[in-house]
This record gives sequence, C-alpha cells and structure tokens, in this order.
Amino acid sequence: MVVPYYRTTFSSQFLIDSVPLTWADVFWAYKYGLMGWRVPIEIAEYKVKSGLSVSPLELDLMAVGKDDDWRVDEILEQLAELDPSAEDEIVQKWMYLTFLQMYNKRLEPTKVLYNIDLIHAGFNYPEELNHLATYYFSGEDNDRRNLSPDESITTILRQFKEYLDARHEFYFGGKKTNDGVQK
Repeated sequence: MVVPYYRTTFSSQFLIDSVPLTWADVFWAYKYGLMGWRVPIEIAEYKVKSGLSVSPLELDLMAVGKDDDWRVDEILEQLAELDPSAEDEIVQKWMYLTFLQMYNKRLEPTKVLYNIDLIHAGFNYPEELNHLATYYFSGEDNDRRNLSPDESITTILRQFKEYLDARHEFYFGGKKTNDGVQK
C-alpha cells in the first residue's frame, strides 16, 4: 500500500510515453490518487486514436463526463478485473514511474535525495531500494559510512540512475523512449 509522502499526479501523456500500462495498473493508481478522473479517459482515447481495439467498457469510460465522473472508479474496477496483474508488479511499476517523473524534473541533488527518501517511505520502504535512501548507510556493496557527504551524494545519484536504467531495460528491453532515461 502506498502512503503519499511524496505527492504527485501523472498526466496521461507522461504515462503513455513511459511504460505499457494495464487497466489494473491504471485502476490501482487512480485508487491511490496518483491521477485525476480525466487521465484514464485520455488513456482510453489514446487507444482509439492509435487504432488499437477497445472494449465496450473502454467506450463507456470515454463517455464519462464531469457530471458523472464517479463512474470512472466503477468502470476501471471492471476493466482491471478483465486485465489482472499481481499487486507487487503494479507497485513496482508505479514506484518506477514516480521516480522517473521526479528524475525528469531535473531537480538539484539535495531535492532529489529528499524526494528519494519520501518515495522510499511512501512505498513502505522496499528493501531493494534501501541503498538509495540517505539514511541507510550499510548493506551489501553499499557501505557509505566512510564516504564524504559529497561522495555519498554522488554514489546515491549514480545508483538512482542505475535503478532507472535497469527498470527501463526491464519494461522496454533497451528500446528508446521519450522519458529522458539513457538507453
């Protein structure tokens, strides 16, 4: 479960350009407030514009307007049931997307480190990302106790970039995308 220490919302264009999403992914993010009610509709519209086949439920989703936006949750839940994904896979994907969006903002290093800590906490301290947390100083191949503060920051930022590159490789197999991550 996500605790929103790091508040962000995602645009449909960022999501379309970043990773392939299932409706289970979209429903999960909507449920946790990572996107507004228009974003799932825009994702469905993108499918139509791209010539992809759409289901009757997706057409229903595209018909939702401001007056009946409450239907988005109901339709997404039904779509997610048709397109199930394991929760841990969904969480991994949104953790990556949250980090990627933050990386693309090109913040100064101290803000990046602060946000990494917030995101790490918000996703319930996943062990595989402990090495990125500024307050985590030891572990296999990650003993920063003897580094200067500047060396520690440089190490974390390098490892952060390596994490983004590895997740990108996982989702795309090295294909070039518009997300700003070195391929």
